[in-house]
Amino acid sequence: MKNKSVKNLLTVLLLRYSVVISLLGVIVVLVLGWFLLLDKPYQEISKAGSLSVDDRQEELELKEAELVGLKILARDFEEISEAEFMRLRAVLPNESEIVEIYEEMSTLANEGNVVLKGIKFTPQAVIDNSRKTSLQKATVTLNIGGIDDFSEMLSFLRLIENSIHLLDLNTFNYSNSTNIYTLNFTTYYLASI
Repeated sequence: MKNKSVKNLLTVLLLRYSVVISLLGVIVVLVLGWFLLLDKPYQEISKAGSLSVDDRQEELELKEAELVGLKILARDFEEISEAEFMRLRAVLPNESEIVEIYEEMSTLANEGNVVLKGIKFTPQAVIDNSRKTSLQKATVTLNIGGIDDFSEMLSFLRLIENSIHLLDLNTFNYSNSTNIYTLNFTTYYLASI
């Protein structure tokens, strides 16, 4: 009989305070969830997002220095005389001739005894379009393999250096797992307006 009355009493108490017990359960789950799941990512995001004033000032100074450099470069480009630009036209390929870069890179790979795994040509921004032709630049990415030692790579780079096209080497990467070199060049060409 006592067991029944205790059970009845517990049932009555649970029913009467079910809202309070539910709220306490929700609060406990939220607090535990915050500390166990959300607090660490929140702290990391807070630290990353709160750069100090000194960091932001340094970043601003770097951007301003870059802007000054770009303005000087633009001014220097504007000062190129028409005669110099005509010489530049004689050196740079036309837009229709730029596709020959694929053939030239294939030929250079054969001459350098390397395997051309891939070539990608990506047009970039227009540099200038004020003189009846548009000076443009593009990125050329070469993936090459079949190179046993670094002297073979240097020989191939010398072939590229002596090639017809104007190519500026930007990055040079080697993947040990695939034994492939990735070379990123910038080249320039003229496009008709």
